[in-house]
Amino acid sequence: MTSRDRIPVRDRIYGHLEELTPAERRVAHTVLGSYPMLALRSAAVMAAESETSPATVVRFATKIGFDGLPDFRAAVRDELEGSTQSPFALYQAPAEGVSASVAAAKSVLSLITDALQRLKPEQVDEATTLILGAKRVWVAGGRFSHGVAHTLFAHLNLLRPGVRLLAPWPAPVADQIAHAGRDELAIIFDFRRYDPTAEFIAAHFAGSRGRSIVVTDPYLSRAAQHASLTFVVPIEGFGLVDSYSGAVAVIDVLVANLVARNERLMAQRSAA
Repeated sequence: MTSRDRIPVRDRIYGHLEELTPAERRVAHTVLGSYPMLALRSAAVMAAESETSPATVVRFATKIGFDGLPDFRAAVRDELEGSTQSPFALYQAPAEGVSASVAAAKSVLSLITDALQRLKPEQVDEATTLILGAKRVWVAGGRFSHGVAHTLFAHLNLLRPGVRLLAPWPAPVADQIAHAGRDELAIIFDFRRYDPTAEFIAAHFAGSRGRSIVVTDPYLSRAAQHASLTFVVPIEGFGLVDSYSGAVAVIDVLVANLVARNERLMAQRSAA
């Protein structure tokens, strides 16, 4: 397996965690905690950060499917280059004789399928617990992802009190969340050509004894470094714009789980 394979590096690490030795798993968690910066460093630096050895770092890279550490770092660099490309640079015209609408429909279906295959039930359950247990929930999105954020906000507003939708960036977010923090939750949508405001919000909640859930693409928003939980969804749409249909599908699954959990809680309270 080489760095040219399209499975995101973080997904590959998560997918092999159970196969790693305790020392290799320590490398994995350390790399994930400081991704992607630490992943680009030398074996010696990664070993020092994870309190292992350079040999363990190399074994970690090969165990998750790379031809050694240089191949691992090359894959990370490829992802970083992809994260700064515009949709125009990534655009591929449909095959000759195939209508754009048919190609787009297939692309959306593939995107949703991919997003749901990445989704783990334990992630959804953890997010549900965080949302229902938080004192207040703040939902945030950027220039384009604000629409996705608003979709989640509208659902949550029906399911629990104390839900706030932050104004689209670059509104003065610092003023809006100045008193937010402990026992509160931020849900942040941030996709490539990332906005530093997303990282600011996640860092604020992490530093104020709050929690955050970040929904991002495989190239990863820097906000994910501060998140309690991260959902990774593909966004490669057909045409010159990214598609958030995968993110909306994840929202649908999460909301369904919230409704089911709420029904159980209400039934328990009624029986008490």
